[in-house]
Amino acid sequence: MAAPSYDTSGSAGAGAVIQTGSANVTSSSPGAIGKLFMLQVLQDGTTGTPSVATGAAGRYEDLAGTDDALTSLGAFDVGSAVAARQHVWLGRSLSSTSVINVSVTTPGDDLYCRIFFFLNTSTGTTLSTVIENGSAGSSANGAGTSTTVADTGVTTLDVDRLAVNLIGINDDLTGIASFTGETGGNWTQDISFESSTGTDGTIALQTATMAFAGTINGGKATITSEPSGVIGFALIGTTAAAPPLARPVQMEWQQAVGRASIW
Repeated sequence: MAAPSYDTSGSAGAGAVIQTGSANVTSSSPGAIGKLFMLQVLQDGTTGTPSVATGAAGRYEDLAGTDDALTSLGAFDVGSAVAARQHVWLGRSLSSTSVINVSVTTPGDDLYCRIFFFLNTSTGTTLSTVIENGSAGSSANGAGTSTTVADTGVTTLDVDRLAVNLIGINDDLTGIASFTGETGGNWTQDISFESSTGTDGTIALQTATMAFAGTINGGKATITSEPSGVIGFALIGTTAAAPPLARPVQMEWQQAVGRASIW
């Protein structure tokens, strides 16, 4: 088995900016049924909460298997004085050829959105069987306003994981570099979407393959001074959990009874 990985072919759909009402965020063709995807949304403001609604029927389901629904990971602050928020939803494709269309509604702030696909992920039906960060189902967030954006540490619990950092910046910054200086792994910038439409925004995805349980942390990238937020967690792969270490066996010959005891 292998660790999960970012799927470049299934994530080629364009990013979307939603300024009023609702609009579809669209992926490219998934290429397989049951492929995990994430919808990342940067809300450039703090007015209310964006919502997702049924897209094209029969094209996706949430982790529990409900058609035309998504599983929410939550809302996460952007900026040390909160200036924006990130929102993340997870789902799986129900068609190998039909693109994913998710209808997203803005509460009044400009939204910057994109869909990402992943390979070799757990087929679990709950967040606790699909993601982790220090504990099953957990994620973490780091927010600040600085000329650097720092990674959010990810602690994996077993073999073959993919550490994920979802970056949100409420300005259109091009060319965000992969984090450097981290320990425990190697961050790679997979894709970003930035737009000067409306109030400006940037979202980006960085990942790191984690072959064994451990922690990746301490990476940074240089930006212009802007509010940023970074969501961190790991995707669980399809590899079965490692078995516990075999218990040591020791034999003590007991001459009095002429037998061996094992414990």
